Amino acid sequence: MLPDAAVLQSPEKGSLDIKLCGLYALERNIILLHRAGITQIYVDLTEPEIAFYRNNIKKHLGAISRTVKEEPLPSSKKTEAIYLSANCFFQAHHLLQADIFFTRKKNGLYPIYDGNIFEITSPADAARAEDVLVQTIRDNTPGLIARHINKSISLPISRVLSKTRIHPNVLTVLNMIVGFSSAFFLSMNTYASIALGGLCFQLASIFDGVDGEVAKLTLKVSKLGGWLDTISDNGTLILFFSASSYLFFLNSTTILMPLAAIGFLFAGLFTMLAAMISFLRKHTSSGSLVTYDKEFLQKLPDTDRLVSFIHKLKYYTKKEFFSLAFFAVCLTGKIHYIVPAGAFFLSVAAIMLLVLNHRYRSFNISHS
Repeated sequence: MLPDAAVLQSPEKGSLDIKLCGLYALERNIILLHRAGITQIYVDLTEPEIAFYRNNIKKHLGAISRTVKEEPLPSSKKTEAIYLSANCFFQAHHLLQADIFFTRKKNGLYPIYDGNIFEITSPADAARAEDVLVQTIRDNTPGLIARHINKSISLPISRVLSKTRIHPNVLTVLNMIVGFSSAFFLSMNTYASIALGGLCFQLASIFDGVDGEVAKLTLKVSKLGGWLDTISDNGTLILFFSASSYLFFLNSTTILMPLAAIGFLFAGLFTMLAAMISFLRKHTSSGSLVTYDKEFLQKLPDTDRLVSFIHKLKYYTKKEFFSLAFFAVCLTGKIHYIVPAGAFFLSVAAIMLLVLNHRYRSFNISHS
């Protein structure tokens, strides 16, 4: 268990004015310590460094600044603490695995400087730290398409944007506009516009990673951001299916068959969304549908044949796969064929999720 207190000390080398991903090292460290549950953060700095903290960092911390004490750890407080250089670079998982990345002395924990944790004393050190953060995001990205194609485009963009202090939610709204425009171009019903609509849909999938990456790089992950991302992703998908349904209807020679296919398509889609959102509201504080997979599907027993079957098909439901597939179909000009295929797939998927939600209706996230 981590101590309740942390002490950020004056660096022996370098200064406090070097940034990585738009944040000063001291600013970043305070946020990480606060998120790890440290309730008392002491900044044991020189007077000029304290002035720098007050003028350049404190205003960006918001309510977190109330946990920061601009003084050394009082000698009267005989408490164990984490001792770090103010310009030290570390990540959240280092605190979670303190027994590996920290060494214990009589008055607390000290970081082990072995390459995973190091001090930011120059712009080169900051660039190295950014490389580590970017690689961490890439390494924790599942899926071949997302890791090797999408991230190769989104991560360099995110790295640049992180330095601007732009809020990730602004990027989500901008990506929402790109995604929503795909439906507009599809509805124009020319080969060029359909191809452009498919391209916008694929770009929205790639840029969808940017807001989340910037949020992780700048430590601005929020519940609102998760819900905005969910609205963006699913709003884009609903509008894309709506435009595809319109084209499917135009290319049909009958009325009953396209109406039935469109009805099954949207019934399946909305049933799936309702099942996932219901779980999120009941069991988590997250607004991201990714949480449904992480906190529910991935924690169900593989001995259940239905669970095992869903896990095998799960990759084909991921945005990285179907957005690229939709783009490829758009290039053929036959995007309306997605409607009957989607109606079948989504209807079956919705039934399976309803069965799972009923079968594991007493699922308790705290016990998984």
